Amino acid sequence: MVTGVRNDPDARVYGTPVEQAKPVEHIGTYLHPELYGQPPESGLFYRDHSLLMAAPPIKPGGNPESTPALSTPNPAVPAAQPR
Repeated sequence: MVTGVRNDPDARVYGTPVEQAKPVEHIGTYLHPELYGQPPESGLFYRDHSLLMAAPPIKPGGNPESTPALSTPNPAVPAAQPR
């Protein structure tokens, strides 16, 4: 282990806190949970992206007319003209 005392201009003017208390909402989380044998879910910046990527299931025999984006032409886009 290496120890030392900072004596640079910034440390002389603003001081050097040894430790800072964690905000209450961060207690129990890790910056790098894998280094402590913890699951990724305990990471400070962990987000469950599977919830964002989940799409509603497609019903067998579903009505294609129920999907307006695929079945309704956009009036702002001119129809393709045959060549």
